[in-house]
Amino acid sequence: MRYEEISKAFLIEARDDVEMAKIACSHRKFSKAVYHSQQCVEKTFKAALVLKGKFISEHEVLTDFLKAYQNEFTPETIEEIVKDTPKLESQFKRVRYPLFGRVDLPIWVPSKEYTENDARDAIEKAYLIFDILSEYLKGKYE
Repeated sequence: MRYEEISKAFLIEARDDVEMAKIACSHRKFSKAVYHSQQCVEKTFKAALVLKGKFISEHEVLTDFLKAYQNEFTPETIEEIVKDTPKLESQFKRVRYPLFGRVDLPIWVPSKEYTENDARDAIEKAYLIFDILSEYLKGKYE
């Protein structure tokens, strides 16, 4: 397999996603900004996992990443990566679809529910993870 090429491809797409998140936020499309931020984080983790020979099709990959890379980062860096990542990962379905499972609850409409603060927080987290991991991967594997 061409693990390095696949990893680079994931990082290219992750960067595009976080850039799209910024554009969406600037156009007040906050749910789309959160969506693209979540995608950036997911693809960045997958870029790292590919280099360990792991191909994950799930959208929540933090646990797999931690198993594969826990000993390669300082505890402080791991804490920085992990902080708020589960919250962002959990947005995968919420940000994409209206949720309407119970008649006693209002319909969740992502484009009406996410705020500018949600979008900015997600973008900041996406950039943080992308920057930490892409720099680490470049240094170790290039």
